[in-house]
Amino acid sequence: MTTRVLAFLAFIALFCACATDDLSGVDARVRDGASDVGAMPSDATADGTATDAAAIDAAPGDSACAVIEGRAEIVRRPLDVIVVVDSSSSFNRPRSTISGILVPSLIAELERERVDYRVIVVGGAITAPPPTVPPRYFYVSASIGSGGLLAALPGYLRLAIPNLREDSLKAVIDFSDGLSGIGVRASFFMGMMAPDLVRYFGDTMSRRYIMHTVAGLANNTPSTMPWQPTDPVVNMQCAGFSAVPCQELQQISITTGGYRFPLCNFMEYGPFFNAVALQAISGVRLACEFGQPTTTDGRMPDIMYAVLTVRDGMGMTRTYHPVANAAACGEGFYLMPGTAGMPGRVVLCPTTCGTVQMDERATASFAFECPPA
Repeated sequence: MTTRVLAFLAFIALFCACATDDLSGVDARVRDGASDVGAMPSDATADGTATDAAAIDAAPGDSACAVIEGRAEIVRRPLDVIVVVDSSSSFNRPRSTISGILVPSLIAELERERVDYRVIVVGGAITAPPPTVPPRYFYVSASIGSGGLLAALPGYLRLAIPNLREDSLKAVIDFSDGLSGIGVRASFFMGMMAPDLVRYFGDTMSRRYIMHTVAGLANNTPSTMPWQPTDPVVNMQCAGFSAVPCQELQQISITTGGYRFPLCNFMEYGPFFNAVALQAISGVRLACEFGQPTTTDGRMPDIMYAVLTVRDGMGMTRTYHPVANAAACGEGFYLMPGTAGMPGRVVLCPTTCGTVQMDERATASFAFECPPA
């Protein structure tokens, strides 16, 4: 997972005197100049990528106790949706349906969820969204036929690059009514390894795209449900339109975790677009976790003495307490122990994580009591 997703910024520490020591003039803040809540620690990247919390300088005479505060701002990863549409005359009917469904289904869902999205259509022209839709829609004209699509598809995706963000998750929706199965999927994956495409789409070890296939395969049950990545390749042809199942293209969707949907099922494109949007929305968030902070003298905060305060966009707060481990989760958070000398991670329980992520303006702050040195 990569940049500008759930980013955790600004870890500061304010150390309290445990005796009567005079600490006036002592700078007990995070090192490297992070002086305020919301400032970026030295080990966070400029684009907001979460890294381990900065080490803390203990004030002189204050080696017995400390309060460490961490503040996390919820930031969603950008999403770029690329719709590849056959431009041949045989595709007029599906193309007309896409024109009528794209805005009320896909774009409306992304708007409701306040996702930082773009929609790029490559290939045959479809009706552009009305002016009321934010300027996040792009169209790239290209002559796309149905034959030999596997080898040509990386080139079609290259046409979208001027409108893509490098760090975004890409949801590719490919519509085809013909012999897209000509050749082997290895041609597609080989083409995607070109340096300019890897820059935007990632490689096999860190793929940043999901491929969804709309082709001449039969309906799932119910007909509104896309075929899942865990379902086998569908060999049966759909009825009512001249199209083939495109088994090789289906395999690409299975490999990348995408959905498959019948091209002939014109009346259900809306639910399909909604499913794609919801899957993509879940993919633009990372797990709710952050690096366990440590003091410069090697101490770690005791997770069982921590309190989490979540403040929503309206200013309302709610507190959560630690649990022993993931198995004990209801609400709250727990420590994921480190391995091989690596520090642990503080992880929000799924229910708590979901509560935080529902509000893009929510912030989460942690207070830890350090054990004695």
